[in-house]
Amino acid sequence: MNATNIGVMEQEQRKIETKTQIRGAVSERRQERLAKTRQKQELGKTVFSDHIFVFTGLFVKLIRGTLMPLLEFPKKVGTIKPKAKRLSKFLDIYESLCDLYIVADESGPTIVNLEEYGHMKAEIKSVKAGIGNSIVDMFNDLKNSIQNDGSRNPVQGGYTR
Repeated sequence: MNATNIGVMEQEQRKIETKTQIRGAVSERRQERLAKTRQKQELGKTVFSDHIFVFTGLFVKLIRGTLMPLLEFPKKVGTIKPKAKRLSKFLDIYESLCDLYIVADESGPTIVNLEEYGHMKAEIKSVKAGIGNSIVDMFNDLKNSIQNDGSRNPVQGGYTR
């Protein structure tokens, strides 16, 4: 092996290590977000322990009131022709929507807010599906652009230079 090959192998190893570190940090951040949301929910249940229906109604209205305007952004961005350079942002949005759906599902409906709860979950699910379709389109566009770019040299591991 010559020095060039060793240098390339070291670079690839550093890239793999960096990707592993990034995945770990993203996973930690996701767990923190879920834990904080659950902590806020538990605090509310403690404060309103004698009036759980009131708390649940307020909590769902707060989430829905905050969520609906925020869900408009992914809807509008998803309708624009998705570009591969936006892929990581779309993946972050999709991951956040998955987390939000889990929290909404765990909080469960009550008699007081069953209709609002159903609307909120349906809206999250709808936006999640739209973003998911956009992500699939982006991956396909990226794959096609890589396959159609004959000037790039494939290297071991599926990367191109």
